[in-house]
Amino acid sequence: MSEITQYKFDLTDIAYMLLEKQGIVTGKWRVGFGFTITAADAGPSKDQARPSMVLSVDHVLLSESTEDNATTVDASKIPKIAAKPMTKVEVPKS
Repeated sequence: MSEITQYKFDLTDIAYMLLEKQGIVTGKWRVGFGFTITAADAGPSKDQARPSMVLSVDHVLLSESTEDNATTVDASKIPKIAAKPMTKVEVPKS
């Protein structure tokens, strides 16, 4: 059997973990991300380099939500969700 080298978390799993870490137990919340955009010359080779954009994740946000959608979580349900085992992703070694 392969050694587990990755764990996969959906956005609601991350939201519940952050809520628990911050001690938040009420309200509806969701996870978001902040990005940094950088311009650079990039391409498969130096001769094929073109003006390009590099998008990088800068930070994770935990924001109180005023609407319900697929990524909104209820902080009062942390104990029930926290007991759910996280998904393990097995990556075969090559």
